[in-house]
Amino acid sequence: MSRIHKELLKRITEQVNIVSLASEYFDIEKKGEHYRIVAENGHLDSVVLYPETNSFYRYSTSVGGDVIAFVQECGIENISNFRDAVNFLKNKVDPNFKIEKQEKLSTDKMNMVERMYKLKEQLNLEDKAPNVIAYLIKERKIDKQIVFDALDRKLIKQDSTNGYKSVAFMGYNRFGVLSAVAKRSCSANSSFKIELEGCDYTVGWLYPPKNNILDENGKLYCFESYIDMLSYKTFLKQSGLDYEKDCFLSCGSATKYKTILSNVKEYNFKDIVIAFDNDDAGRLYSERASHELIKLGCNVQVHTPKNAKDWNEQLQNQSNNIAIRKNNASIKQEAKSKDESKIHIKDKKIER
Repeated sequence: MSRIHKELLKRITEQVNIVSLASEYFDIEKKGEHYRIVAENGHLDSVVLYPETNSFYRYSTSVGGDVIAFVQECGIENISNFRDAVNFLKNKVDPNFKIEKQEKLSTDKMNMVERMYKLKEQLNLEDKAPNVIAYLIKERKIDKQIVFDALDRKLIKQDSTNGYKSVAFMGYNRFGVLSAVAKRSCSANSSFKIELEGCDYTVGWLYPPKNNILDENGKLYCFESYIDMLSYKTFLKQSGLDYEKDCFLSCGSATKYKTILSNVKEYNFKDIVIAFDNDDAGRLYSERASHELIKLGCNVQVHTPKNAKDWNEQLQNQSNNIAIRKNNASIKQEAKSKDESKIHIKDKKIER
């Protein structure tokens, strides 16, 4: 079944006059600023036509809409479905209507600059990022210093497309040109996330050392998502380890593990840590990536979250446990203070 082109629908709803069409099949009368179909034996009673918006409404059935819906509701030429209504009205616009098919530039064929512009046209970046900061630090429990470092280096930005606040994770190629962008909502109540059209998955989201100099003794840590990558960096920082000398890579998903291979070939990484999710897909593609990396002469380690699906879930669990322990300690201390206060009051009474 062929697709009905949206340009054809636009032309039909704008160019086919609903009042003129109705007058071809029914008796109509003007009532103020609108028209009514003169009902015959109760047929099409209460159908009102609105010339200003080129629309109708049938009060007896609570059905209304544009001229296409009008044809179906009134059964013009015994038409009752959308496609037949469009084909019928098409003849009133242009029987030979055709859309010249334009060849869409494949993202695989885009050069570096074309890819950058394609990504940028899908963004509405803001100068400040209060929603991003609150989301990553308070909701996701990412270390504050790590978040602000990523913001300073433009690896994270705040986006406000269509009024919705999102965190945009920015990926750059070795020339510093934007090559991949992933967005996810800053709202804890939304599961919205998307990788923008035009992402270069041979690059992915590479987070280089702070000085942008690759340490020959450094490692490449590989993750499914950017948030898991930031979570793991938080664990390293909490452990007192130097998390700034190594490179960190987000592939976008476990299935895109070949992003690791292309970066290894590009930068000649030797020591690789694969830290995918603790689920079937994570384990499967960790194993596949390991086999291919070993063939390239790499030293490979696989790290898996403990008692959690992914690294951010583990980080949040840890943070919640710490908060619970602190709260319990505070309650115990408060209870102890109250008991000591009672003893102190009792002692004073004894002294009297």
